[in-house]
Parts: sequence; C-alpha cells; structure tokens
Amino acid sequence: MSARLAILGCFVGAAVVAEAPALGKTCPRSSDGNGNGRWTSGIFDASADGSPLDGFRKLLAMGPGERQAALAEKPEGQRSFLAAKLKEYDALGPADRELRLRVTQLRFYLTPLLYKKPEERAARLDAMPAEDRRLVEERLEQWDKLPSALQREVRDNEWFVQNVVGFQSGTPAQQKEMLDAMPADRRSRIERDLARWNGFSPDKRQRMLANFKQFFELNERERARIVKTVPGIERHQVEKTLLAFEKLPAEQRTMCLDALNRLSKMTPDQQLQFFSNADRWAKLSEGERDVLRRLLTQMPPLPPGYGEPATPLPVLTGPKR
Repeated sequence: MSARLAILGCFVGAAVVAEAPALGKTCPRSSDGNGNGRWTSGIFDASADGSPLDGFRKLLAMGPGERQAALAEKPEGQRSFLAAKLKEYDALGPADRELRLRVTQLRFYLTPLLYKKPEERAARLDAMPAEDRRLVEERLEQWDKLPSALQREVRDNEWFVQNVVGFQSGTPAQQKEMLDAMPADRRSRIERDLARWNGFSPDKRQRMLANFKQFFELNERERARIVKTVPGIERHQVEKTLLAFEKLPAEQRTMCLDALNRLSKMTPDQQLQFFSNADRWAKLSEGERDVLRRLLTQMPPLPPGYGEPATPLPVLTGPKR
C-alpha cells in the first residue's frame, strides 16, 4: 500500500469510527451490587445465565412486518430504544454487526465474574459458549494479577465509562436520537455522567479509558478471528464489488483489476483493513471525498529514495593491535 493510500485510510478510518456508538453502551440496567445485572430495557431479555443476545439477533433477522409486530409487544421505553438500535445495526455490514454484538456479549458474561473469586467462577464459565469463554478467560487471567485497589477502580467505573464513551462516540444527530429515546431520569443520569467525566483531568480520563479497553473491548487479533467466522461475509463483499464493477468504464475496470491483483497479495489482516477503509470511503458524502482528494493531491512529494531499501551501515572495527 502506498504512503498516500495509507494516510487516506487512516484519515477516513478516524473520521468514521466516531460515528458509531456500540450497542448497549447507553442501555440502562439494574444490579444486585455484585455485577449480576439484568438489563431493564434495551436489548437483553435474559438474565446473566441466559443467552443474552438471542432475542436481539432474531429481531435483526426479521422482515419489516414481523419486526414491527414483535416490537409492538415491548414496553414503550424498550420499544423506542430497540427501534433506534435496530436502525443503527441495519446500516452495518455483516462483519461490523457481528463485532458490535460480540463486544456487548463479552461485557455481559465478563462483568459478573469480576466480582467473584477464582474458585467461584466455574459454573458460569461452563455455561458460556466456547468462543465467549475463551475471551472471558483471557481477561480473567489478567484481572487476577491486578492489585485489589485497581480491580475496585475498574469495577466501580466500568458502567460509568461505558455510558460516557458510548454516548460521546456518536455524532450530534445520533446523540440527540439516543437522548430522545431515553426516559427523563435516564437522560438526567447521562448528563450528570458527562459533567463528572469532563471534570476529570486528561491523565485520569486516559487511565480510565485504557483500563476499560483492556477488559471490555476486543483487540485487533480477536476482531480478525471473529470476522473470519461471519457467514457470508465474502459473498457480501463480492456482490457489492461486482455490482459496482459492472457500471465502470473500460479504463476504470482495468484499474480495478490491477488493484484486485495487489489485494490478492495482501495478508488476511491487510485485506480486512482494506475492506474496512473502502466501506468507510463509500459512506462519505461527495463533498467529504472532494476535501480528502484535495488534501492528498496538495501533499508535497515524498523524499527521494522513500520506500527503497536502506543503504547498509559500514561495519566499525577497533584499532588493530
């Protein structure tokens, strides 16, 4: 990948990541004080011992009529929240959708175990699907190495950080939509949390975010592993590509074939990043694309010799004796 394409990918990626708050980050729940939360509205109907996302996955798979009938059976607050989340998820590709769901499921399974001693976790771990258990056990191994004071800080701030980060990661329009779907008391809670967060020093916010991501987010290796398990993702990408390819002039088709040849030589991780950046580019408005094109064309040329193998350094020897 050329340096300019790499810059474009990073710029587009950073711009679009901020537009997508993850599922469940601003969903209210109750708790017994030991992390055994039951989600009182939003996406979960099951207790911590159930399959937490089965109901939401079924809603995602339904047609418009069937979904509308299913939502009509929900209480008003939950129905509004679910409708907003379903709209958000309908706009995602298969890979992004599955990653969001798996992050939410990870938090559902992991959080109660952070309140338990190692010898008290076996029953819950045995009840988890194998793929979720692997993610949870890797985090518990790191968790048990932390000092008790740091464990307490992470537990106490997990839900608070999740709420704030989830809300702030949305665009102003998405934030308004989420607030409008919340009951008044929930909206007041979010506003208080935001004020509290903004009162922290930058160093404290950074530390809290790092702790949160270590345990409650997926790393790049885990994301790549999950994406490979998504059924139909290759077909989804191929169908989109072929439809666009058929509409191109002959000259642009030749350019695309050359790009596909380069793509075939990439590693799986590089291919995943390529498709992610391409999808983000496609979602930009034409005005945003023009701005990026101007930025790239106005960049100064790369220095002579950039990208070529470095000249070996001379071998230094000591004085002869």
